[in-house]
Amino acid sequence: MTQENINIQAEFSYNGVNYKYTCPYNQLDRNYDDEHYAYFLKDIPNTECGLFEINIQKDKETELIIENGYVAIYSAPEQAAPDTLIDASIAFV
Repeated sequence: MTQENINIQAEFSYNGVNYKYTCPYNQLDRNYDDEHYAYFLKDIPNTECGLFEINIQKDKETELIIENGYVAIYSAPEQAAPDTLIDASIAFV
């Protein structure tokens, strides 16, 4: 299976709630060849503009995504930096 044919699954807990999101590799919101990460975005449920930025790291030598990542939490769209970072379990499914 090539990376283009995989789904990326992220599981994490935020404010006592467990979340599980899946994104096809070819639908990532950001995945530039010259960056050591890729990500996809999900709205935080029950908020007006909260956003989960689910980051997937890449191998520094091959630039292929790996099963390692974290979630950046943004409470407002104009923020340049996240409110907090939390660990995520990343898996290819």
